[in-house]
This record gives sequence, C-alpha cells and structure tokens, in this order.
Amino acid sequence: MTLTSEQSEAGGPVAVRKLIGPGLLVAAAGIGAGDIVSATMAGAAHGLSLLWVVAIAAFLKGVLNEGIARWQLATDTTAIEGWTQHLPWWVRVYFAVYPVIWTISVSAALTSACGLGIATLTHGAISRPLGAVIHSLIGGALVLIGGFSGSRE
Repeated sequence: MTLTSEQSEAGGPVAVRKLIGPGLLVAAAGIGAGDIVSATMAGAAHGLSLLWVVAIAAFLKGVLNEGIARWQLATDTTAIEGWTQHLPWWVRVYFAVYPVIWTISVSAALTSACGLGIATLTHGAISRPLGAVIHSLIGGALVLIGGFSGSRE
C-alpha cells in the first residue's frame, strides 16, 4: 500500500509502512514488562480515573523522542553528548550519577514485576519476592553465559 499524497525524495510514492513503521518501533520499544504489569494493576485498582496520565505520558514521550531524534539527525551526536558539550560542567556529573541510580531502580522494579508475574501464574505457590530472585538469577546467568547467540560485527 502506498500513499499518493506523500512523495519520496525521488518523486515516487512512499509506502505507509515506511511512514509509520519507525514510530511503531519506537513506541513498542518503550513498553516493557514492568509497564504492562504495573499498568494492569493500576487499572484494576483505579479504573479509568488514571487515563489522563496515559495521555500526558504519551504526549511527553512523543515530544521528547521527536526532539532527541531531530538533535541526533542535525548534529550527528547523541543527546547526552550534546548536553555535556553545550551545558555546564555539572551536567556531566549528573549524567555520571543518574544512570547508576536509574539502573538500580529500574532493575528493582523489573524484578519485582517479574516476581508478581510468576506469583500470579502459580497462584501464590511461588511468592513475589522468590519469583523476583529467580528471575534475577536467570537474567544474571544469561549475562554471564553471553546472552543470545548471533553474529557480532
């Protein structure tokens, strides 16, 4: 399927998949296991009263992704490289500390979400904390083994 109103640089029609495909990939990459579990729990507990959060988060995520993509295309540098080159020295310090805190927090949230998933699937036979530990150990083992096989360039 092609769009006739949109034209490529060569003058031909642009396929719909080329127009929306990258956006769908970015959107899908931003949804993780923790998002699915926590959103399901929040929906069950609060119903549609939190729907406004979804709208605001989607808008802010779109603005942020658009800005970062434009910066990278225009300057051929990453957003973090740009921030450290053009903003004060404390930005470098912040981005040296923040990823460590973020990684620990996200890791804890993801293992907790995985623990909740296994506790739910086993109807409580495996507790949430034990499920989190099991998933952490499996993840650590995959990292130590080398993850998934494939060609590396």
